[in-house]
Amino acid sequence: MAPLCTMGKKLDDHKPSEKADFSSIISFLGSDIRKDKKRRRGDAEKKRRDRINKCLDQLEELIPYVRQKKLCSKVDKAEVLELTVHFVKETLFEKELSFRKTHLSSVAEYERRKWLEHSPSADYERHFSALRKSPTEKCNCGCSDGPSEKLSPRHTSPITSSFPSFQPPLVTVPPLVTSPLHR
Repeated sequence: MAPLCTMGKKLDDHKPSEKADFSSIISFLGSDIRKDKKRRRGDAEKKRRDRINKCLDQLEELIPYVRQKKLCSKVDKAEVLELTVHFVKETLFEKELSFRKTHLSSVAEYERRKWLEHSPSADYERHFSALRKSPTEKCNCGCSDGPSEKLSPRHTSPITSSFPSFQPPLVTVPPLVTSPLHR
């Protein structure tokens, strides 16, 4: 291990009769360490400030408000940050508003289709379209012979629910007979 130096003297150069002044050695070494820490702290602070300035320059280029204002006058760092916050808030608000409009319109469309699907007129349409396809056979459309018994509460009322279900009249058509007059 190399001997420690103090002001050009080696520790080994001290005579045993002389009292070594360890406090001066420690203070000398301590001041050197403190200077080194201070220098490193200054370098780190300069790098941090450079990063902040670089990011602020990028914000000036990205945010339209800052670019417009920069053309008119000098923009300081705090103003760049304020304009950036304003821009981000406005962008988020517009995005949320657009989402709400889209969401509400899709919910409204879903509700409209759901109502049309389960409305009494849709039940009748399904029933009679199946009857038109095969009038002699029983309806295979999945509905009953009358209006749907699965009507939602908004389609029924206490007055109509007490009536018997609708039964279409049974009409018997006699076979076609050709008369001798038309021959």
